[in-house]
Amino acid sequence: MNRKIKIIGAASLIALSLISLLLYNLNSGNPYEWVLAAEYDKIYDFKDGKACVEKGDEKWMIHSDGALTEINLDIDYEYLKDTLKLVTIISDDQRLYGVKNLLEETILETKYEFLSVHLDEFLVAAEKSNGGPILIFDRSGALIKEIEIQRGSLFYGISGFVNGYSSFSEYLKAGFLNSNGEVVIEPQFSDVGDFINGYARAMKDTSDDISGTSMHRWGLIDEKGNVVIDFKYTYMGDYSDGLIAFSTKDRSRPIGFMDINENVIISPQYWTVDDFSNGIAIVAYSSFFNRFTDRPGWKTTLIDKNNNHLYTFKRIPGIVVYYMQDNFIYVFDIVSEKEGLIKNPLM
Repeated sequence: MNRKIKIIGAASLIALSLISLLLYNLNSGNPYEWVLAAEYDKIYDFKDGKACVEKGDEKWMIHSDGALTEINLDIDYEYLKDTLKLVTIISDDQRLYGVKNLLEETILETKYEFLSVHLDEFLVAAEKSNGGPILIFDRSGALIKEIEIQRGSLFYGISGFVNGYSSFSEYLKAGFLNSNGEVVIEPQFSDVGDFINGYARAMKDTSDDISGTSMHRWGLIDEKGNVVIDFKYTYMGDYSDGLIAFSTKDRSRPIGFMDINENVIISPQYWTVDDFSNGIAIVAYSSFFNRFTDRPGWKTTLIDKNNNHLYTFKRIPGIVVYYMQDNFIYVFDIVSEKEGLIKNPLM
């Protein structure tokens, strides 16, 4: 070791290490290939090779080749008609919701205290968040079902339908309804996710055998409510592309991936992950310097199911890489709250 380094004080050495780490964190990785700068209010999902983007009152279409074009109603009408968005107004300090399509046609009036718009064919609304029936509409706005649910001061809602099921709650216990409004899984869980590929993650209160204290732990259930994976995980993702993200730690929360038989495929080592899709997942490391800071300081990487690091993104302060679809990866600027697109480096 160089003698001059030996005489540097401990505080100075730590400071230099942190500065070096910060510079490495901010400059390491591969640069983004921007398709749309992070300056749009909303970028919708791609359908048939195109997606709508909004900025203020203006709209355009972005295509799978990256071309941005003006709206052409002869070509884009069906996309704009079928794509829905939530509308919000504040009246007398009360927040009310409605639904429009991208043609700005009203699907549901803006009068509901609760409203859920999911990718499935149903919309779920309630005129009062603390009483009255739950209303189920099709995506044209036609009422198809009213459901009465016992609701008290602790009621926190119905999630909206995904793959034919919606979670609902009675007095802080969650269960599932089918699209006919029938209870198919009785409320018994502390929390639940959506049914994805036939399985849903669910949380139960378990007790520590040593201390006797209650703990929240995740497991996996099937569409009949049978327990497929027992309730022992502090974190669990959806069952997607044959794998499930999981963690067994409370504080440091390293996350890995396992199969449905609980065989560990990728050992826990990431600070945050997205579910696998088409063999690829977006994951992020946390370092000593930025572990307790916001996500924009994290090292975001694309991995395959063998945990090969296929691409690591260069850090740009304030920019979060969060969603991958076809040729593009969606990014979010947490300061301006705007969305953008970068080219998927693996396509």
